[in-house]
Amino acid sequence: MFKRMKTFGFLSALASIRRWYGRRSLRYGANAVILSLIVLALLVLVGFITLRHPRMLDLTLTKRFSLSEPTIRLLKSLTREVNVYGFFQREHPGKDLVQDVMTLYTYQSPLVAYRFIDPDRQPAVAKKYSVTMYGTVVVECGDKRERVFGYEEDKITNAIVRVTREGKKVIYFLSGHGEKGIRDPGGRGFTAAKAAILDLNYEVKPLELVREDQVPPDAAALVIAGPESDFLPEELDRISSYADRGGKLFFMIDPGGPAGLAKFLAQYGIELGDDIIVDMQSRVFGADFFTPVVTNYERHAITKELSAFSFFTLARTVTMKPPVPDNVHVSTLALTGEGSWAEKDVEDLFAEGKAQFNEGRDVKGPVSLAAVAAVDLSADIPEGAVAEASPGEQVAPTRRPTRAQIVVFGDSEFADNSHLNLGGNGNLFLNVVNWLAEEEDLIDIRPKDAAGTPVFLTDEQAKVVRLVSIFFLPIAVFATGVAVIWRRRRVR
Repeated sequence: MFKRMKTFGFLSALASIRRWYGRRSLRYGANAVILSLIVLALLVLVGFITLRHPRMLDLTLTKRFSLSEPTIRLLKSLTREVNVYGFFQREHPGKDLVQDVMTLYTYQSPLVAYRFIDPDRQPAVAKKYSVTMYGTVVVECGDKRERVFGYEEDKITNAIVRVTREGKKVIYFLSGHGEKGIRDPGGRGFTAAKAAILDLNYEVKPLELVREDQVPPDAAALVIAGPESDFLPEELDRISSYADRGGKLFFMIDPGGPAGLAKFLAQYGIELGDDIIVDMQSRVFGADFFTPVVTNYERHAITKELSAFSFFTLARTVTMKPPVPDNVHVSTLALTGEGSWAEKDVEDLFAEGKAQFNEGRDVKGPVSLAAVAAVDLSADIPEGAVAEASPGEQVAPTRRPTRAQIVVFGDSEFADNSHLNLGGNGNLFLNVVNWLAEEEDLIDIRPKDAAGTPVFLTDEQAKVVRLVSIFFLPIAVFATGVAVIWRRRRVR
């Protein structure tokens, strides 16, 4: 009897459970719980995958929250740890900005680490790093340190370059022929160009070949910026000897420049045009027609990442001059737009002050105002040969270079103090220096445009946005809620 009652009780409980589970609300609730658990499991799985394989995506138009390709290449090539210290007060407004930027650096390289230090709470550390101002960022690698102010990519990247590069390469600027002066702070001077080169961890020195027997062996590149008088034959011989040793030359020769340099460059397949480039489209930018605008860059390591327009003043054409020697490869770098031409009647152009294209005489644009020549020196070098020293010359016993590089621009004013920061001029100038000095990782590490992308609405569009956001959306949400409640009551 007792067993029957026990069995009956079990069956009764089971029937109650079935009735309880059969309720619609319970089924809905159970389904909701199961779906919630599935979603939770998916979130946990996505979070785990993200932690193991993190990825960052920048959807801004100007890629403000992404590092440039040169910076990424530099970070990928690091072999030593780099520590970045930000000296900020706890509530300093720039602290979060620096943290956002440094997150991008640490994402690209595990060898980069950063932390913040409050100078008020840790004055001994601030004294150790010679920090006297809030907002100072110190970049350290080994026993080298660099202090920067700001959080821009170019400043931090260039600081990393300075502390990780062994030694400093020397860039020489030729003088003695009316060239642009690296000590001249005026509009035509090159003090701004010098400062930009120094920021990339180079040394900059003047050079007078009249007083020297040769271009110094430590020259990473020789810059000849806007000479006005001709060179002595001995000077040209020393420049030619430097090229034969694998030298790197950067010529910027204005219209009417020394005729001797035109003959010198002709032996490398480069021709300096006896003309002036006229560009009618330059008026769009508020300049006169003597200011050609470069809108098209040829594919080259120097120009491959350039996009901004470059502006030149009184420029001449620079083109390939056949026949080009078999061991020389010449290519153009920068071309003007369709509305330009190379004016041959230079005297009449200045006398009348009017520009007119003459079919059959002038050269229709686009025209080239910059070219590069790569000279192959390996053909005459026996296997295992080393550099040879001329009388009085000291050359390290290293393997002889197999290539010389020559870059020629038909204008020097594009890189002077008045024009260096105009458009893409600074980028173009520094890219040439970096390429010649064989520091291509530094090419185009420049500040990014932080301009916003505002949305402009007409009065009618603004009214539509207000009506949708203030009236239609709330009414739609309310109507949806009423419809759901009504449907549930109807089903019951």
